[in-house]
Amino acid sequence: MLLFRSMSQAERYDISDHGFRSGRNSLEGKWFAESFEHAKCWGELLYNNSDFIICKLEISDEKYFNSFRLSNLDGVGPAVFVDITNLKDATVVAFDLV
Repeated sequence: MLLFRSMSQAERYDISDHGFRSGRNSLEGKWFAESFEHAKCWGELLYNNSDFIICKLEISDEKYFNSFRLSNLDGVGPAVFVDITNLKDATVVAFDLV
């Protein structure tokens, strides 16, 4: 299953250096959009149209179906919350500058 996440340059470099991990005062996982277009919408909302990255991630169908999913997060579209433990085996396919 392919998932997409908008992020700052700093998060992108942190993932490259350490893999996915939770920051202070955060949940033990990350939100991902189910489409590039929705990830782009979240990026525009979160980063006020400044530069951001969209990470394309591949996770197993089993881990996707075992994750928490909302059909319309923030009025943007479907999103899935993937636990950090389930991101350990995920494969980053690409980082795209938007």
